Amino acid sequence: MRILAISEHYYPRVGGTVEYVSQTCNALAKLGHDVQLLVPGDTTSPQLRPENLSSSISDFQILSIPVGWPTKGDPDRRTRYAFAEACNDYILQSTEESPNKYDLVHNLFGLFINEVLDTRLFEKRKLPCITTVHNVPPQECGRSWPGDSPFRRIKDSLRKKAVDKKNRRRLKSTPFSAWIVPSRPVKELLTRIRPDAKIHVVGHGCSKMLLDSVQVRTTSKPRPGKPLKILTVGGWAPHKCQHLIPEICRQLKQKGINFHWDLIGPTSRVVGYDEAIREQISQLGLSSEISVHGAVPLADLAKYYSEANLYVQPSTEEGFCITALDAAAAGLPIIGSPAGAIPELASLSEGALVPSNATEIALAIKHYKIADLWPKDAIGLSQHVAHRYSWDTAAQELEKIYKSVVASQDQCSFQEGA
Repeated sequence: MRILAISEHYYPRVGGTVEYVSQTCNALAKLGHDVQLLVPGDTTSPQLRPENLSSSISDFQILSIPVGWPTKGDPDRRTRYAFAEACNDYILQSTEESPNKYDLVHNLFGLFINEVLDTRLFEKRKLPCITTVHNVPPQECGRSWPGDSPFRRIKDSLRKKAVDKKNRRRLKSTPFSAWIVPSRPVKELLTRIRPDAKIHVVGHGCSKMLLDSVQVRTTSKPRPGKPLKILTVGGWAPHKCQHLIPEICRQLKQKGINFHWDLIGPTSRVVGYDEAIREQISQLGLSSEISVHGAVPLADLAKYYSEANLYVQPSTEEGFCITALDAAAAGLPIIGSPAGAIPELASLSEGALVPSNATEIALAIKHYKIADLWPKDAIGLSQHVAHRYSWDTAAQELEKIYKSVVASQDQCSFQEGA
């Protein structure tokens, strides 16, 4: 099958979205599909060349459209629309010059692309279009948090209402042959907006490059006399609720729990967020109990996963949460909140699901340690999670959806011909 994939995000950016795009394209190519990925940027840049990224990302072709996309930070609306329109023009021109060049188009990431693609025209040209919706804005779009200034919180509340209105209109405006979402909560949100849509839940896969370097122990239980090592990984953003962690730690310390908490992830997404949390850590006298590392190299990240006893994810909004999946695949129990795939991952890892509340999470951590609830076979748990959530499995599910969509398109063409 000839697949044109599209994504606003790709290397040299990092994060869950880039992981999803690159691993999905690679896994589809391994199944024998001819995959081309359309991205903003310049493939002559060393960072963008697949062979310079990893040998596991080399089975598909990258096509780039130079639209002035920044290598760091978020592009402005003009630039995002320019890329979306360039993608639409590319498909129009390609189908005019070679009607059978592609069997389908899959927008892997980009709500602006969803808005601009002329899917009705492409359908007439027998080119079905599919899109992945990772979450429904204003989910994961917040820029303020409890403790932020009242002015910023009011301003952000109004902005989120505008984002909600805009994206509802955007999601309603363009039809797709199929919609892919990463978790049931996202399907529920999208169904409210597009009750007519064919929505399929296709989970993500583990971060293979990371897990290849993780040393999974027979048990994640802390050694006698050693502190409980807690880990949280992810970009710093209010919806991930890193602001709860200092208070959780204060309560753990008050309860006499010996612990150390490592916070890992880029801190530049929301201005002032990490500074406010660092200040809170200092004010509560928790500098010895909490280490803030920011973004770290892959080898260091693998070391933190290898040495942790417990993974905590207090997010209120997630499309999926690959960092929690990686923790479960590393044999770590997850204490998390009901967002994205976290409920499933907490259950699979023999962890606990609790509200995103400092007191509830602190009590869950204390109970987990005192009740000695550690999985008896962390290695077996790790293998089970890695088998259930793999990019190969996800690609096989996508392949079934693709074939169904193309077959449906062919059937329509036959009926029209008759």
